[in-house]
Amino acid sequence: MEFTIRALTEADKYGKALVHYESWLETYDHLSKNNYLENLDKAQFIRKSYLHNVPTLVALVENEVVGFISYGKTESSSSSDD
Repeated sequence: MEFTIRALTEADKYGKALVHYESWLETYDHLSKNNYLENLDKAQFIRKSYLHNVPTLVALVENEVVGFISYGKTESSSSSDD
């Protein structure tokens, strides 16, 4: 399988948001309390993920987003880079 990794573009944002939503459902289902994930509004989750404006790389297979990673400095009150 061939894949491409590149910086997130405007055209990738919906696909990235969909992968984000689906990965939450698959990854955290067994940890979910009070049916949190079952009650998660897909459209609202995708909208919030779509608007998340941080540096992001996407992985694509046949021009479809299949994964992503966001990166950058964490918010911290410490001036250390540790």
